[in-house]
Amino acid sequence: MSSSSCSPGVVSEDICLTQPQALDQLVKLLPRGRAWRTDEDAPVRRGFLNALAASWAYIEERLCALRLEFFCQSETETNDVWLRQYGLPDACDPYPDLCGKVAAFGGTQCDYFQAIAARAGWSIACLETGCGAIAGRALAGCAQAGRGRRMGELHVLVNLADSPAYTGGYRTPPLAGRLLAGQPLACPPDLSALECLLERIVHAHVLIVYSTTTVPASSMDFRSGDNSSLLAAIAA
Repeated sequence: MSSSSCSPGVVSEDICLTQPQALDQLVKLLPRGRAWRTDEDAPVRRGFLNALAASWAYIEERLCALRLEFFCQSETETNDVWLRQYGLPDACDPYPDLCGKVAAFGGTQCDYFQAIAARAGWSIACLETGCGAIAGRALAGCAQAGRGRRMGELHVLVNLADSPAYTGGYRTPPLAGRLLAGQPLACPPDLSALECLLERIVHAHVLIVYSTTTVPASSMDFRSGDNSSLLAAIAA
């Protein structure tokens, strides 16, 4: 049966010779004639060929085992090589499973970033922007003193209330004129886990700007094309 067939009954055509099979192949390679007999009348020659067959069978066994190392589902002996090539283990990697990372296609769109963040327990909305003015931020270009030209920005709005991965809590900063004696100043939320995650999948030349909100999850869907609500939340 051809190995290229898609039939469920397909079997591999790869053959890994055992020692008796290797011996049989060696015997068949000998010249014809009484001088090359290897039966019971010539035990020394047969013993020599059997020793060669043992080495041949070992090589066959290792070659067949090597074939399995080319696929993450069956690799065992080269696991350290696979992990090193794919940068695992990595606490920040969006694909901590080796085979999951091998099969991953990646992406550069907000939908992809949202999906990866959601898998890690973060509810986000994002907006990709290039150079130029941004509503509510008065950004008139991409030039920055001491830095090269920035190709673009990715504004990420994190819904803390709907992010199971966020365990640091949140506290609204005191408003001007409403700060009371003994009231603690709010610290910015710790988004280091999310930042580490997105740094693995967002292009290095893109500046990621984070904002947070506690609005209901239903208000986090900005895929309709109307970015006004997202821009307003970022500018707040």
